[in-house]
Amino acid sequence: MSRTLWPLAALAAAAILGGDAAADPRQVYGLIWSLPVASSVGSIPELLAPRWKDRQYASPVLHVASGLVLIGANDRVMRAYDLDRRPVWSFETGGAISSVPVVGERYLYFGTDSGAMHALDIVSGKPAWMHQADAEVTAPARLFGQDLFFTTALDTLYCVDASSGEYRWHVRRQQPLGITLYGNAAPTPFLTEGADGRVLRAVATGYADGTVAVLDASSGREIWSAGLGKGDAFIDVDADPVVLGEMLIAAANNGGVTAFNQLDGRVRWHCAVDGLTRLASNGNLLVGAGAGLVVGIEPTTGQVRWRHAFGKGVASRPVFDGSLVLINSDAGPLLVLDAHSGKRLQTFGSPLGMAGEPAVDDDLVLAFSNGGALYALSSRFRGWAQPGRYGIDAAIPR
Repeated sequence: MSRTLWPLAALAAAAILGGDAAADPRQVYGLIWSLPVASSVGSIPELLAPRWKDRQYASPVLHVASGLVLIGANDRVMRAYDLDRRPVWSFETGGAISSVPVVGERYLYFGTDSGAMHALDIVSGKPAWMHQADAEVTAPARLFGQDLFFTTALDTLYCVDASSGEYRWHVRRQQPLGITLYGNAAPTPFLTEGADGRVLRAVATGYADGTVAVLDASSGREIWSAGLGKGDAFIDVDADPVVLGEMLIAAANNGGVTAFNQLDGRVRWHCAVDGLTRLASNGNLLVGAGAGLVVGIEPTTGQVRWRHAFGKGVASRPVFDGSLVLINSDAGPLLVLDAHSGKRLQTFGSPLGMAGEPAVDDDLVLAFSNGGALYALSSRFRGWAQPGRYGIDAAIPR
């Protein structure tokens, strides 16, 4: 796949690159291009604009086979661009898009704040089906064979047919009284061994009342559940449960991180770090993130390897790129951390923040700012720090 480098204003690049200046050869990723998507705000005007009250919680995704970048926004439009930034198609929905679109073999799946789960043809953007749920859908859906799982803001877990949108089942958990944290956990489907020794299709999710539950993916029947939250307020399990070996790992905002046995919910270990609303793992490291904090955790023991404080803002879902961890902040820049030490290697972003998570494919990183600008970066192009490494308008070698 060819990716084209476009001329960039040196002033805009230096400002947007943030803490690690554009002339710093140690930066990990260089800016290839930027594109105003959801507003007229672009690279230079965005730097001069006042802080927006809105957040763009949607995240971009690259469909490698077609070479399309897919991105929704709070203006209720899902869009597709090619890697030369040319618009390919757009689809207007009835609600703001606040989640990561999920790419299947043929369809693109995403939810909206109006409670609709949409399936669009990836190449053409034509609608395949729509399923109306009971509340807004802000977490990404998960594909599992022919099943599509997604959660809503009312703590309802849905299962529908991925091809047709046909309803299979749903389970709703009573929410606690009072205010809970924004957002909710995405479901995590997985295969495990049932009590009879047979392979069981299961799905795990977290709830606002501080509970994590594992359900039979075929019926929605609860297999086991456990309470993680401590106290009466903000005990949400908003981090996506992580499956690692025979463990299921979950985190409560007030309740720390706990690893359970997948089969029966027996506790393997507990890590008493509160404030984590995001979890991710590459198999060798578990990363938790929350407001102003990122933590690296040893996945076999639950011991904290490192902590990284990033000041203001709430962290996005962590994304791994080899030995790097990438995290956005809704009130700050994209952070690039060393996975082994937690050391900050680079920051990138606008002063408006980046609420959605970054997307990584090979050397390409995509990020979407609260100002509505889409950014493409590459680890094979170090920007203005290494002029002449690639000629302008030259394709990045693959």
